[in-house]
Amino acid sequence: MDYDRTRMPEAYDRGRAMQPGVLALWLDELASLLPRRPERIVDLGCGTGRFSGGLANGYAAQVIGVDPSEKMLREARAKDLGPDVSFRTGSAEAIPVESGWADLVFMSMVFHHIGDRPKAAAECGRVLAPGGCVAIRGPTREQAHRVPLNGYFEGFEALYLARMPSLAEIAAPFQPEGFRPLGHKLVEQVSQPDWTSFVERTTLRADSLLASLPDAAFEAGLGAMRARPTPGPVRDWVDLVVLQRP
Repeated sequence: MDYDRTRMPEAYDRGRAMQPGVLALWLDELASLLPRRPERIVDLGCGTGRFSGGLANGYAAQVIGVDPSEKMLREARAKDLGPDVSFRTGSAEAIPVESGWADLVFMSMVFHHIGDRPKAAAECGRVLAPGGCVAIRGPTREQAHRVPLNGYFEGFEALYLARMPSLAEIAAPFQPEGFRPLGHKLVEQVSQPDWTSFVERTTLRADSLLASLPDAAFEAGLGAMRARPTPGPVRDWVDLVVLQRP
């Protein structure tokens, strides 16, 4: 998706805001899979910088956020994320970072957007120092049955299955580059404290799959969500895959 052709960047932080404690949860889960604390991190596909500041503060690291969307980067640069965070325009296939600079390339909700995955894997290998890692956080086809939006929007599940990679497809482009798998976790997180909040967040349409649905299907889905609420907190299950460069 070309986010610069949409109004999604302006609503992205509100539509994808993390609940209290979720950022710390992800930093802990990631740290448990890494061989050492990363000091230099590329936040690849950083968007509005949702993770950039947390990675810098949580790991006492220098972070370069990279994204192809100027609108997303405008939102990121407007935040006061500290002197250890900077942003550059670029893509996964052409990362604007010098070779061997990074200890970690982190991708959150990005992998399914990458067009040339073998080229992106080669670029990750180039910018990583020996022994550096790639961490990929995102949805997979294995978790399709757990997505809370399923059953409300016509065409959503089929679109999810068509666009989201399997765990094997995440690892595949890195294998020719010599990467070895270090670990995988399925992380449960609270997306919203209650169904009403979840519906209100969904109205912002700050999700590439929802944005891809016809307007009529989206509006009908919102009506179905309001008519068929689910009790308790709304939860997501998100995969985390870590691979290590030789």
